[in-house]
Amino acid sequence: MLYKKSDIPIVVNYTRRFVPEFTKIKDKIASGVFGTYLSGTGYYGKGLAHNGTHMIDTVQYLLSNILSTTAYSSINDYTESDKSWTVRLELDDGTHFYMNAIDSRCYTIFEIDLFFQFNRIKILNSGLNIEIYTSKPSDIYTGYYGLELSEVIQTSLYNSLEHLADNVYMHLKFNESLASTERNAILAQRIISKTSDLGL
Repeated sequence: MLYKKSDIPIVVNYTRRFVPEFTKIKDKIASGVFGTYLSGTGYYGKGLAHNGTHMIDTVQYLLSNILSTTAYSSINDYTESDKSWTVRLELDDGTHFYMNAIDSRCYTIFEIDLFFQFNRIKILNSGLNIEIYTSKPSDIYTGYYGLELSEVIQTSLYNSLEHLADNVYMHLKFNESLASTERNAILAQRIISKTSDLGL
């Protein structure tokens, strides 16, 4: 690849990687605060390559690498060459994440719902809001557990470009790692290509 022949750093604007609140959630997931990941669901539209790539990258950022996809259906709500796909993503730890295509001609949506052993994390309004629910014993039924809203986070998603600029400055000035690089884009693009090649 041509970029490998140069020594020029490449930053890719996968927005949520630059938002501090997402980094904190990622660190808590990695440290086991929420327990074992069980399953997750996402809702998006306006093309797998256009908007879906951001969901794919967010899943790989927060959870783990995606090994393969199983496609169920597609919607031509963006362009013929970039449909929105409903797919199951298989992660490298054997768990799954389900991406559901919602027709963007009706409305725009980008939401992620993650279930863990002790908590549920809902990423709403494209990531502007995060809700965390905590498992607690039922007040009614002995031996049963339910989920209770325990934390609401207002993220700095609207300032993501400022965070990106800060990250680039720290990289150029102090050699800190870039939060999102061409490697992330290539990994996401491989998933998109595998799905699109199915031709549904």
